[in-house]
Amino acid sequence: MDFYYTTDEAFTIEDTGWICTLLMAFAIGTQFAYMQTMPAQNKPPSEEIPDDHIGLELYRFSCRLIPDLITIASVESVQAFLLLGVYTLPIDTSGLAYTYYGLAIKMAVQNGMHRKYSGVSLDPLSIELRNRLWWTAYSSESRISILHGRPVSVSRADTDTDMPTEVAGLPPFNGVSNIPNIIANIYLTNQLGRLARVILRLRRCPRTRQTQHLQELRSVRTELCDWWASLPKEIHCRDLNPKGPLFRCNVHLELTYTTATIYIGRPFLFLQPEPPTQGPTSDIRTETAKLLSDDCIEACLRIIDLCQLLQDSVGLSRVSYTEFSSCRVALLALIAQRLIDIDDSSERLCSAITRGMTLIRQICAGIESARSEVAVIEALERARLQLDRRGKTEHESMASDSGYDQFQRWAQLWRVEPLTSISLPGLEPENVDIPYTLDDDMMPSFDGFLSSFPQELNAFASIPVSDEFELPAEWPR
Repeated sequence: MDFYYTTDEAFTIEDTGWICTLLMAFAIGTQFAYMQTMPAQNKPPSEEIPDDHIGLELYRFSCRLIPDLITIASVESVQAFLLLGVYTLPIDTSGLAYTYYGLAIKMAVQNGMHRKYSGVSLDPLSIELRNRLWWTAYSSESRISILHGRPVSVSRADTDTDMPTEVAGLPPFNGVSNIPNIIANIYLTNQLGRLARVILRLRRCPRTRQTQHLQELRSVRTELCDWWASLPKEIHCRDLNPKGPLFRCNVHLELTYTTATIYIGRPFLFLQPEPPTQGPTSDIRTETAKLLSDDCIEACLRIIDLCQLLQDSVGLSRVSYTEFSSCRVALLALIAQRLIDIDDSSERLCSAITRGMTLIRQICAGIESARSEVAVIEALERARLQLDRRGKTEHESMASDSGYDQFQRWAQLWRVEPLTSISLPGLEPENVDIPYTLDDDMMPSFDGFLSSFPQELNAFASIPVSDEFELPAEWPR
């Protein structure tokens, strides 16, 4: 690969864009090569996939071309930065990938790709390529920014580029056009941005105006449900036949849709029902919050089922950001639901968490950054299981105690810390608090709920894991 630096100048700086694009296309191909040699569903969970050293070398060489890519700022530069972002999505989503997509957006705006082309010098094929590049960059950067609690680079109101269409010279994917899926993804991205703005206003507004924003959230939810029901069920969008030409694309589309549903309802998981004596406004608030939180849990369960469908048919991909991030956020929400409702012994939720932990461990095989995020989820689940086990033990103990013993246990509650926190076994009360109630005048802030949290795993060092406590046997090691 030293040909770029030879003295005969066979390649000039203007060629940097397509050279980097070609190198990154090969690098991305190496990430998926293992799926052709050994289906993921037949690979033992404990067996790790070898690192793609060739892809890593191609990526490192491409990074040396970044200054030239920025200098020429061509359409090929946009394409190259998009591929750099795709390659680093499973490695460092909120860092490298976020930065590369941001650079792709800047290069695209510099080339005027965010505006409808009105010139006469480009042929229809070139115009369509520009349009598709723009919507890919816009959708990818916007989705990552919103889900990680960051502002988007370009507002939807600032772009009027034509939507992707069929054009001669661009062969369809797998022999079938995937334009309906692309347009559906763009629509979901726009709706996600709309939801983010409503939730931000809801979090900042006074209590007297919360009902208005809750109704707006409910309205967007209804629009999304109606839109999803209108999508085609054959070949495109909602066709989940494993033998279909767009099977994985369709599953990814539904994963994106269900993730948006979780995004709507996740702030309300920790809210407690309001007293019914506060009037009709309180009833509307309580009803809407319960509806959105219930939708959130159902979306989580659906994500686990979709990931299981992928695993049982074509296999999960260890380099798919969509599959990993959707499975991760579903697990976080399900664990949160179990923590705030420890009396609920729903077999469906417990089974979904167990299956989800098995699936996410298989997705993150060979990816260190993903494994660290899974470690956080495992720590939370350990804490949840210990709390659940402690609750059952206390319930059995109380059932066998005399009436006086139960009275003493009840009286002791008045001498310890408030009931807004629960002590985990083996830990002093001040070390770990699990919130059960929130200030009525505050809407919870969940910016970055879908991102990697916490930033340092040391923050979870206080979660107790006793020597005799082990993860369920169903979880692969």
